[in-house]
Amino acid sequence: MSAEASPPDEDVVVPLTQAEQDELNNRVVSGDAAQEDSAEGVELARLGSYVLLEVDEDQRIEKLADEKAAGARYDELRAEHIEPDGS
Repeated sequence: MSAEASPPDEDVVVPLTQAEQDELNNRVVSGDAAQEDSAEGVELARLGSYVLLEVDEDQRIEKLADEKAAGARYDELRAEHIEPDGS
């Protein structure tokens, strides 16, 4: 009878339910989200307060406080993964 509680990470990312993740993935695929791709297998998308980053099939979805925070995080990830050399 052990509870399934995971230890807290240093970067706390609010986990999405499977339904939220499916909804986000479907809306990204349908083109509802702001999305960018690079030649290096990186996909970055933002929809509302969610930011999705996929690098070489390793997907991470972050739920931010609001759309403004999500926009700022999207810009950070874009600079880091899509335009790392400032181009």
